[in-house]
Amino acid sequence: MNKEQSQNAKRAPNRATLGIKLSTKNKLDKNRAPGQCYDGFICQMIELWEEVNGSRFNKPGVHTDNGNI
Repeated sequence: MNKEQSQNAKRAPNRATLGIKLSTKNKLDKNRAPGQCYDGFICQMIELWEEVNGSRFNKPGVHTDNGNI
């Protein structure tokens, strides 16, 4: 780890990087509130998903045929 990476790790120890397609980023940008961070919007989407679908997809050993989950 170089010096810059070490400094970045100290500043944001609870962060991760995700790779998404540009078309997905465009959808996120289109639907999030002005000034809303991606983390906040993604958390909001997950909360809505859980509210709509319950915990049926969160149980260990439960699998579906839908690969988009």
